Amino acid sequence: MTKFNSHKWIREFKSGTNTIAESPESDSTLKSLRIRVRGEEFPDLKVWWEYEPEDIMTYVYWHQKQLPPTGAKFDKEWASIVKQLHSRHPIPSNVRPGGDVTEAAQSTRPLKPFTPGDKWANDFDYTGMLRWGIDASHETMEISELEAGYESFTDVNYHTEGAHLGDAIDHMEGAVTGQEHNKIEEFMSDFNSACAKTLKDITRGK
Repeated sequence: MTKFNSHKWIREFKSGTNTIAESPESDSTLKSLRIRVRGEEFPDLKVWWEYEPEDIMTYVYWHQKQLPPTGAKFDKEWASIVKQLHSRHPIPSNVRPGGDVTEAAQSTRPLKPFTPGDKWANDFDYTGMLRWGIDASHETMEISELEAGYESFTDVNYHTEGAHLGDAIDHMEGAVTGQEHNKIEEFMSDFNSACAKTLKDITRGK
């Protein structure tokens, strides 16, 4: 089955050929797939393309106990979330209007190898970030590197995975007792496992 070419789509955000770069409401391809009534409180992310961007964003940020951003910040965050949703739940070819509207060769621009602290960009290395997360260890890495990695996870909206790393970092400050070190071990193990699961989900969909 042909998959939605998110690399091309995100690349078009930057070039301006895809109008979602200006407004998440205006992308004609996605807009034509939205069949749900605006105001859905609990959208099913497995069919995310059927919902309005505001409903998806509200739902995602509700899980983080936050309000979604507005204006230009909304556009940036929506583009990042769409890329993640494409990876986890690709739009099936049989629901796309007008045939293969996004089929093209993969971008010739290589991904920038992930470095902890990287922010979202159209060449962001998501799999590299997750592989780093699988191998991350408080025993072999400085806390500054772990903090930088946490910033990357949260910047690209991988909050579920990053939350475990954030908890581990919080407990590292002034940890003395064996019980405190055990908690750090638990949080890091949860972080490693969450990254491994997400990476498996992404690669399974390709």
